[in-house]
Amino acid sequence: AALIFKGNINNLAPDYFQNEFYSNHYRWNNNFSMEQRMDAGGSIVSPAYKLKLSANYALINNYIYNNYDGIPSQTGKELLVLSAFADKDFNYRKLHFRTKILWQQVSDENYIHLPKLSAFASAYYKFVISKVMFTQIGVDTRYNTKYYADAYAPSTGLFYLQHEKKYGNYPFIDVYANLRLKRTRAFFKLSNIG
Repeated sequence: AALIFKGNINNLAPDYFQNEFYSNHYRWNNNFSMEQRMDAGGSIVSPAYKLKLSANYALINNYIYNNYDGIPSQTGKELLVLSAFADKDFNYRKLHFRTKILWQQVSDENYIHLPKLSAFASAYYKFVISKVMFTQIGVDTRYNTKYYADAYAPSTGLFYLQHEKKYGNYPFIDVYANLRLKRTRAFFKLSNIG
């Protein structure tokens, strides 16, 4: 098992298009300050148990975001993002099962929208057909709690905050088959069967 600590401090210059943009429908000329971000986190990794647990703390000053009108803005508020993550593999002979769970909390949801809980589960069965074709058949499932996901503005190519419709609280299920015969590979996938 290993215990890992990490942290960093970054000063990020605003993107060119966050400061200046001219088109038929949008125009802005901003002079944003540098975004300051401090991250600190730790992880426990256990290869013997195929387990990883981690937590992260992010403190953001001068956060640049795209407001509800799709225009870049900057807040002077100090934002805090807390997260905890678990990743675990289970194996029984040829059956494999992997789970990932992420919990996150934002100090002010007026500037950053994140789901409180996200989860991923993958189950697959590996076997060999006629001693030559390596086969993997599986199901991937993704889930997150309801939240106001960012909207997309094609005219600017930017994502921006919206508060009209919440997304989530239902699973995305993908079924797939992965086949390998010597150097030839084939991958078949049926997306979002739910």
